[in-house]
Amino acid sequence: MEEQLTEITGSKRGVFAQSIQVRLVSDLKKSQSYYRDVLGCNVDDWGHAERDGMTIILQQAVSVDDVRPNPPSQKRSDYPTEWEGPQFGWDSFIHVDWDDLYSIC
Repeated sequence: MEEQLTEITGSKRGVFAQSIQVRLVSDLKKSQSYYRDVLGCNVDDWGHAERDGMTIILQQAVSVDDVRPNPPSQKRSDYPTEWEGPQFGWDSFIHVDWDDLYSIC
C-alpha cells in the first residue's frame, strides 16, 4: 500500500506519532488529583496525565451532563476468536501486563 501511495503522489505517507486519549471530566482539579495521587501519573496544569506509556488529557466539561461513558458496541461474530465484543462500553483501552494488573494503583 505504501508503494502504491508513493507511485500516485510521489511521496511517502507521513507517520503518526503518539495517540492520546482526551477525557471530559466533571471536576478538573479532583480528576488531576486522582490521576496524580491514586494512579501515580505526572499531571501538569494543562491537564496532561502521563505515566509509563499512557497519556490522557483531562478537560473540564461545560456541564456534568456531558460526562458519560461510551455505550456498548454491537456484538460481532467475525472476530478471529469466539469473543464477540465487550459487554460494556469502552472509553480507553490501555495495555498492562496481566501480572501487573492489581499493582497499577
